[in-house]
Amino acid sequence: MRGHRFHILMCLLLWGGVALTAANILRVSSFDGRYYTVPDPQGADHIYAFSSALQANFETANGQNANWTDLTTGQVYSNMNTFINVEDGHCYKVEQGAEQETFVVIDYSLHRLSGKDVRVVPDCEETNFTIEGLSPIRYTSDSLNMAGTYVQMTLPYQMVLTYDDKKWQETDWLNYSYKDSLALSDPSHFSIRPLMDDARFTLTEVQFSEVLLGTADKIETPVVEAVAVGLFPVHTTTTRGEAIENENMRPISDSVLSGSAPLDIYFQAHPSPKAEYFVWTIKRENELRTTRTEANIRYIFDDANSAGTTQYQVSLIVGNAHCADSSYSATVTLHTSMLLVPNVFTPDCSPGQNDEFRVVYRSLASFRCWVFNRWGHQVFTWNDPAKGWNGRINGRKAPVGAYYYIIEATGTDGVKYKRKGAVNLIRNEK
Repeated sequence: MRGHRFHILMCLLLWGGVALTAANILRVSSFDGRYYTVPDPQGADHIYAFSSALQANFETANGQNANWTDLTTGQVYSNMNTFINVEDGHCYKVEQGAEQETFVVIDYSLHRLSGKDVRVVPDCEETNFTIEGLSPIRYTSDSLNMAGTYVQMTLPYQMVLTYDDKKWQETDWLNYSYKDSLALSDPSHFSIRPLMDDARFTLTEVQFSEVLLGTADKIETPVVEAVAVGLFPVHTTTTRGEAIENENMRPISDSVLSGSAPLDIYFQAHPSPKAEYFVWTIKRENELRTTRTEANIRYIFDDANSAGTTQYQVSLIVGNAHCADSSYSATVTLHTSMLLVPNVFTPDCSPGQNDEFRVVYRSLASFRCWVFNRWGHQVFTWNDPAKGWNGRINGRKAPVGAYYYIIEATGTDGVKYKRKGAVNLIRNEK
């Protein structure tokens, strides 16, 4: 009786005798004593799996006669206390007076893995499995649909798939042992992740076989040749140090893809084992600048646009005769050039602050500065805009006062700079 039933979840290996189940009017045994009770059954009071349905034997718990109905076929068997004519996927109802229970029988011998032919076809996006002759576990439930017929249900086929493959792990493609738990409505056809390297697969049924057979039911494939390609692209930007602050938008992290030009960036594809070719494409504002075919490339982005920021598009295709992966793309942004010249610097006043005569700049391709005293004698010159004059002449402190500079520079955007002016050297003299 459905309204007052209770469930005892069983996963037992029995070796002879009759076992009472969670039933008021039904008990079950098998000729060799092995059966499996499916936990939390859907569509019946009980679902029993046997190593073979021919071994199933059902009896009334009190030994009295009952009516047995095969809900799948509609066949009724009257005034019996024992029922053995069960079939795979059929739902049965047993009735004694006002009491009734329903149960489903699964014949595991019809759903075994062993002895089946498995075909594995790897492609670029997934790995496809076909197991010939492995039928889904379908059964009739005790619930009626709108048409008045009993609903057909599927019991998920539970298996574990194990294999060794390559997997990206932090810095490289390393060996990795996969163990996938699968619950399949149709175990004869399914797909998993793409295969990165040649592998052998083992499929093991994990719900029924240990109980019903006393051993794992499994099959193993021959070595399957992978065709898919993967990549784990990494870019590394050459930094110019954190201590120097006079370059605006200076690249100080190797992960940046924007800032003051030139940006010197090293791109690495990190391809999976089956990769055979590489195509790097670099475009400036969608205009092709270069194409490279190495796995790793270095490129100096030094051609900015004087009208505003300049964007480069970087993309990579990795492939072989079967597959190509073009999932990597990046945008590199350069900023227009800039040059600002201070009119005072204060060595020895506030150590670490304004100690040198330095320009503030961005995206310069070339630079040269000359410093002269009031009599027109050159006292210092340099060609690295990140550096400057510390206010000393031949190692001695230069006198305070005005000094004159000439600066010639060119931006990576082609802008020419020529600056002349005076800068005041101030000290705290004691």
